[in-house]
Amino acid sequence: SAITPDELTIVWTAVRSGNSYTVYIADRTSASASFSTPQSIRISTFDNLVTISPDGLRIAYISADGRGIEVLSRTSRTGTFQTPTGTWDEFSNFNATGALATGETYLRPLYGPIPTDFFYGVTSSTGDITWYASYRTSAFDVFPLGFPLSFLTNPSNTVVLSGISGDNATLLFANGTESDWSFLNSTATAYSSAASLGPFGIAQVNQACSRLYFGSSAGSLSFVPLT
Repeated sequence: SAITPDELTIVWTAVRSGNSYTVYIADRTSASASFSTPQSIRISTFDNLVTISPDGLRIAYISADGRGIEVLSRTSRTGTFQTPTGTWDEFSNFNATGALATGETYLRPLYGPIPTDFFYGVTSSTGDITWYASYRTSAFDVFPLGFPLSFLTNPSNTVVLSGISGDNATLLFANGTESDWSFLNSTATAYSSAASLGPFGIAQVNQACSRLYFGSSAGSLSFVPLT
């Protein structure tokens, strides 16, 4: 589902039954080291896609009813994830009454490459998807609801946002077992129409945008260099 921009933490999910999933988290000490034995957490979520903050300390996912965003956190990169016990909720605006219209649900939360950025989708009652960006002032602020992303041609409702480049200028979409990408057109302040990237499924890039990570098969993480 996600890898941190520094390439040190990965998270993925396994289906159990209904809206019940097991989230797996693994860490390593460098981008060339082996990952540690994964820790696992049972969650209930609307879809099977989770996201991890750039510092590797917070995991966000859509609530089981699709109308909120929930978080797991840990205090260090070697710590254990658990439901936060504090009162601070960075997604309180998303969980507030009236944040979504009747029939709408959230889709695919995605922390951006820096702590102040967050991306997500909203599915309408008719199945149309709108993708949003939310920017906050600091890592300790609450995310606002944000604004819709602009595209020269709107992405198909069959694709899911899977990754963001370090400069936010490139979006990656999963289209079944295929991947698409879309580039920011600085003149039009809109992203280009999505183009095929290749058979990478859910794909993400590292902070330097020099490696593309993807799941090549069940339980296998692979990458290809980008030039």
